[in-house]
Amino acid sequence: DRSVSRGLGDVYKRQALSWYAVLEQGQWYRLLTCMFLHSNLEHIFNNMLVLFFIGDNLERAVGHIRYFIMYIAGGLLANIAALIYYNIADVNVCCVGASGAIFSVVGALFYIVLVNKGQLEDLSASKLGLFIVMSIYLGLQSATTSNSAHIGGLVAGIILAALIYRKRKGNSV
Repeated sequence: DRSVSRGLGDVYKRQALSWYAVLEQGQWYRLLTCMFLHSNLEHIFNNMLVLFFIGDNLERAVGHIRYFIMYIAGGLLANIAALIYYNIADVNVCCVGASGAIFSVVGALFYIVLVNKGQLEDLSASKLGLFIVMSIYLGLQSATTSNSAHIGGLVAGIILAALIYRKRKGNSV
């Protein structure tokens, strides 16, 4: 149906991350709304697949509320990194997706694994490090991937975990 697709296009135009819309038109809400839009089913499936395999580890380590804070704050910081990059590069693109927030989850988890002597449940620092390297490498191979959001999210997650996470006494998580 054309009206549905036209309406969806309007949603993307009004909600996707665009440095021009944010900085020049004051549409700051786009830093948040773009995290809940995806370009297609494959895009959302890939994002949810990573959350399925990694997100629950972080949630068990920090709890529901801290996990939510890390996810949303990490996504916002990732989108700010993308906004700054695209503004400096003077590239006018519209970005959608949760991968910046998901990379913040990965970054936070990586920090927590390192704090726990390189091991957390079934995750090791080397496995997670390889996952990070491969994910960034694959992102660099794609013209449609916002690598600035991925790297910004990764760094944001590490910083947020350093600020929020407190290792439990006794056995590691």
